[in-house]
Amino acid sequence: YRDMFAQVARELNKAGRHKDAEDMLDKGLEVMSAYPLEMVYLRLGNEIAVCNMIEQYYAAGAASKARELAKNLTDELMVSIGFFADFYTYAKSEFETAATYIYYIAEDLLTPNGDEELAKEITGRLESMM
Repeated sequence: YRDMFAQVARELNKAGRHKDAEDMLDKGLEVMSAYPLEMVYLRLGNEIAVCNMIEQYYAAGAASKARELAKNLTDELMVSIGFFADFYTYAKSEFETAATYIYYIAEDLLTPNGDEELAKEITGRLESMM
């Protein structure tokens, strides 16, 4: 359901209604707060919805909220990556999926929006686990 909020925010951003887009994303996080940001193991596409929310926070001019959400998602992904690494023989695909999200967040969301240092920190954490 997070992606519905991201899609509406995208359209609001396109219309120049950046504050409304930010409010829509805030509401989405509030409504979905009881559910983890990361659910790689369920293969629901939830992570891409959260990534879309990060992208739309940047588009709305709410970079601090984008960074906070990116940090929260990557923190949850790192926990899962640690677990998948312990059982790599059985969880190779899940490990690789979660790692791919880390690189996507760093390279395609954070870096183009001027958050290179955070991107380096996040990828450095991942690389130290490999």
